[in-house]
Order: sequence, then C-alpha cells, then structure tokens
Amino acid sequence: MADLSRVAAQPPTPARSEAAAQSGQTAADDGPSSRGGQPSVREALSQLRLRELLTEVKDRVEQVIDARDRMDELVEAMLAINSLLELDETLNMFVRTAIKLVDAAYGVLAVHGRDGQPDHFVYHAADGIAREQVTAPHAELTVPVRIRDELFGQLSLAGKSERPPFSEDDDIVVQALTAAAGIAIDNARLYDSARARQAWTAATRDITTEFLAGSPTGDVLTQLTDRARTLGRAEWAALALAPDPDSPPDEIAELVVGHWSGPDPRLGRALSVEGPAVGAAFGRTTVTVPDTAETDLATVFPGAGPAMVLPLYTRDSSIGVLMVLRPAGAPAYTPDVVELATAFTDQAALAMELVQAQQRMRVLDILTDRDRIAHDLHDHVIQQLFAIGLTLQGTIPRATSPVVRDRLTGIVNDLQDVVQEIRTSIFELHGGDGHSTRLRERIDRTVRREAEQCAAPAQVRTELRISGPLSVVGPELADNAEIVLREAVRHAVRYCRAAGIEVEIRIVDDFTIIVTDDGHETDHDAASIRLTELRRRAEKSGGRFALEPGPSNIGTRLTWSVPLR
Repeated sequence: MADLSRVAAQPPTPARSEAAAQSGQTAADDGPSSRGGQPSVREALSQLRLRELLTEVKDRVEQVIDARDRMDELVEAMLAINSLLELDETLNMFVRTAIKLVDAAYGVLAVHGRDGQPDHFVYHAADGIAREQVTAPHAELTVPVRIRDELFGQLSLAGKSERPPFSEDDDIVVQALTAAAGIAIDNARLYDSARARQAWTAATRDITTEFLAGSPTGDVLTQLTDRARTLGRAEWAALALAPDPDSPPDEIAELVVGHWSGPDPRLGRALSVEGPAVGAAFGRTTVTVPDTAETDLATVFPGAGPAMVLPLYTRDSSIGVLMVLRPAGAPAYTPDVVELATAFTDQAALAMELVQAQQRMRVLDILTDRDRIAHDLHDHVIQQLFAIGLTLQGTIPRATSPVVRDRLTGIVNDLQDVVQEIRTSIFELHGGDGHSTRLRERIDRTVRREAEQCAAPAQVRTELRISGPLSVVGPELADNAEIVLREAVRHAVRYCRAAGIEVEIRIVDDFTIIVTDDGHETDHDAASIRLTELRRRAEKSGGRFALEPGPSNIGTRLTWSVPLR
C-alpha cells in the first residue's frame, strides 16, 4: 500500500521531459544524418527509452487504478461487516471478505476463549477445497484480531493463486479490515448479550408464572429443561432429581434423570452425588465443564463436550441439578451465559418455594376449619348422644317387656357405634389428608363387613385401633392391607369361631397389622391354605408373617408386617 501511494504521488511529466532533453542532446551531439537520411543510433536508443518510460507510466497508472479499486472494495467490506448484528454472521462475513480481498484460497478465524486459548474456529474456503485442508492450514498471512485491549482471535489466510503469496499491500488491507471487523464483532457481541439476557429473562418470567398458576410441577420442570437447552444453544439438557427432596442432602446417594430435552433420551438413569460435577452442583455450586468426557457425566452423555451443571434447590431442600450440554468441539460456555443460566434456575427454585408456601397456607386454612368442626362435634354432638344413651340405659331396667328391653339395648348399641364413627371422623379431620381418610374408611369398612358376613346370623364384636400416619401408605400397600384384613377377619370368624376381634394397625418403620381373636381354630387345614397367601405377600415385600396363640393362650394372634418404602 506504501508503494501504491508513492506511485500515485509521482507525476509522469518529468519523465517525458527528461526523455525529450536526452533526445535533443543526442541529436545535437551527432548532428544531422549524412547517410542517405537514415536515423542515427542515438535517435533509435532515445525512442526505445521513451517507449520503456511510457510502459512504466502505464503500469503505474494501472497499479493506482487497482489500488483505488481495492480501496473501494475494502470500504464496501467494512460497511457490510459493520451493518451486521448477528455475531456468527459477522464472523463468517469477515472471513469471506478477507479471502476475497487478497485472493486467498481459504482462511480460518481462531476465536480465543477466556483463557487465551483457541475456543472454536470459523472456516471458509473456495470451491474445491476440502474442510480437512482448512482445519490446520499452513498460514501464509496471519493477523491478530483485537477488540480494544482484548485478543479476540487470529485470522490465518493461505493458498494465494499468484506468487509471491501475499504482498505488503495484502497485509495492510487485511489489517485495515481486521480493525473494522473488531468494532463490528464488539457490537455484535453486545447485541447478542443483550438479546440473550432478554430471552433468559422472558423464560424466567414464563416458568415462574406457570409455577404460581398452579400448573403440574412435572410439566413445568419439563418446560424448564426445554427452555434451558434452547437458550443455552445446547444439544442436550436433563434434570436429575432427588428421590426424596425432603431428605437431608447427606442421606441422598444418587439423583435420577426425570426430565430430558434433546435426542436419545435417557430417562431413569442414575447419577451418583459422589461425582465431582454432579456432587458439587448438588451441593449448591454451579459447575462448568470444558469436556464432559473427563467427568462423571460421560456415562449418561457420551459424545458431549462443554457443559453447565446448575443446582436447583429451595431454602429447605435440594431438588436436583440441571445439566446443559453441547456436543464435542462446540465452544465452551462463557461466564455471561453461566450467570444467566444460574439466575434462571435460582428464580425457578424461588417460584417452587413460593408455591410450596402457598400450599402450606391452604392446608393450614383447611386444618383450621377442620379443627373447628371437630371441636363442635366433640363438644356438642357427642355430648348430646352420650346424654341420650345414658337416658336410654336408665330406662332399660324399668321396661317390663323383653321386646322393649331388647329394642332399647339395640338403640344404645347403635348410639355407641355412632359415637365411635364421629370420633373416627374427628380423628381424620385432625389428620387432614384425603388419602388417609379414604384408607381408614376402607380399613374400617373391610373389618365390619367381613365380621358381619362371616358371623351371620350371630354378631361379632370388633375393635379397631390405628397408630401412626396413614398418609405414608402407598396405593399398593393399601391394597395389600385390605386383602390381609379381609383374610385375617375371615380366619378369626369362620375357622376360630371368635366372638370378639381386635384389629391393631401400627405405622412406624414398618406397616404392621395385628388381628387378635378369642376363639379356637376348628379347621386347621382350610385355615392353612388361606393363610399361605398372606405369608407369600409378606415375604414378597420383604416382611414377615406369624400366627401364634393370643394373650394367656386364649385365641390366636395373626401378625403381618412389611417395611415402608
């Protein structure tokens, strides 16, 4: 470019004047031709020199024109690059334009990461150039790309069609283009950062709204996983959850992948909290991984490269970790993206905590209302029924007719049953769990129905006691409990001829059913056949079954117990 400037500044007129002067001087020295009008040697040499000078002037004029055209192309390229806002588009335009301006075959822009090492590459090549040739080019022209004092990357060009490969002018042109590209890249990065922040903020708002609107937690967590993958420009995203978030973190050994976004879903896979990436994130620390192959995530995400592992927790419990992964060779996550993703998960966890607080408030309101109803039943209804029962009991001895006495006795017994049912209702009102209420009703109904049907036309006295929370009993165990109670009551009434049965259910570490009767077994073989099924159900669940004499060797006691899971 310096040579082009000198050419443009040098006028051609002095050269022509010098040639004319030399020609005149030669003619003066030689004098007129005396040999038949033939030109002299000096005249011929002067004409040759003139032609050489004219050719040189023509070449320099063409160089000036070429330089002006290249300057026009450079200015147009600068304007085109600075008109772009998309970072990827800006980088690709920069490499393509640099190749075109210096007539290179291909070029590579190595974009540096925060550690100063190449993070990813932008390739561009002319037609017929294979990517393998561009991956590690023998660079013939290399120019650093700087943004202020930061080294953003390095542009390498190679494969110029003419020799020598690249001139000083080519170097100047590329440096000028690089300076303009640095400004364009900085603007594109700022635009990309602002747009990404806006997108993460919108996603946070949407997820929070879904949680507070009462949407199912599973659906919202799936949406959270999808949005994290999209916003993180990742290939996969997965949310691994603790089996029981209410358990202390030090009692949780592994997390289970419950939500997946991306190809090749691997739901149900377990991740140990002893791993360095998952363990640190479960300990409420955001982890960035440059290469997944070297971490504990490799078993679940083969072929993955950079990753973010983000904690998801509330004030009272650790819910799990969110993993966002790019394929191998992709650029690593920048601190800005990690910061936005961390804020995203923090806000989602805060929304979950608010939902839990709302649910607790609703439950508290329900329990308060139930407590008021229970007090009213206990203080008014039961007292009135007791008063009526006592009045009837005092009337029975005065009745002269046996039929009337029996009728009054039956009414008193019915009143006692009503009082017992009200007490059961009061207990369930204090329990506050619809599942518990339904299970208790099933248990009570099963005991009463089997006792009445098996003992008809006689009557069997039954007593039911339940200690412990029925809310921890799952559906499968509840079904088993109903089957066990039905067979145990049938055994006591049909085969032991019991007149009284006591049923006790204990819920501590195990779920235990104890059925005690006051009869004696009359058909041992038939009873053994029916009890074999109860023994099988207990052993299948890792529990135990026993049939032994009752207290003081009166009647029998049946015990069926399985561990709670």
